[in-house]
Amino acid sequence: MYLPPLGKVNDKVIKACFGVMDDYNHNKRISRIENVEVPMLDLFPPKEFLVREKPGDYVYNCADLIGLKGDKFKSKRSVYNYFIKRFSYKPMDYRDEYKDACLVLCKRWVEAGKTNKKDDFYCYMLGDTLRAQTTALEYFFQIGLRGLLVIIDGTVAGYTLGYELNNDMFCIAFEVCERKYKGIYQFIFREFCRALTGYRYINCMDDSGLPNLQITKTSYYPVEMILNYVVERHKHQSI
Repeated sequence: MYLPPLGKVNDKVIKACFGVMDDYNHNKRISRIENVEVPMLDLFPPKEFLVREKPGDYVYNCADLIGLKGDKFKSKRSVYNYFIKRFSYKPMDYRDEYKDACLVLCKRWVEAGKTNKKDDFYCYMLGDTLRAQTTALEYFFQIGLRGLLVIIDGTVAGYTLGYELNNDMFCIAFEVCERKYKGIYQFIFREFCRALTGYRYINCMDDSGLPNLQITKTSYYPVEMILNYVVERHKHQSI
């Protein structure tokens, strides 16, 4: 489970979740719950569960991401300005009529990533991302997502999706763009944050332990790192 169960959670719910995962996993030892925050750790007794820390979530001030003020954001402003001066673009809220175009873009983005990176772990994560985004786009409105599209020459050149965590914080979960448009990532990130001014903080999730992603997320100067944990059963519990 990429996220812990929602709602009123107790030991019966936890056991039921592992039961569902065990039904799917041929090797029950890989059944686990990820992104468990500190307040939930009491639900996992040390005798039954192994808890290990994972890369934390990057949290930013929304106002910082919109303004990009000061020397520390100079490079971000520069590449953002490059994009808006060189390309004819149209940002718009996500619409379901663009779902198939987003999926085509995502598949092309994943295949390009696999070609450029031969690392097995990275390639697996790209495949996992494709499956997650396919589900997110399929149930976009049912699960309460928000998104932004960037249209260039009549086609979807980039999209980003996210959801509200609470009244103060919005989580940006996915961001996929055509790499050939220099500055499009900086552009779509800033424009999406502009649309999220009702939130004080933007949570961009973790870096999955990938050095390049860590560098990118650090370069936006997070104001906080939220600790997350992976919970799995002790080996003797999963046999």
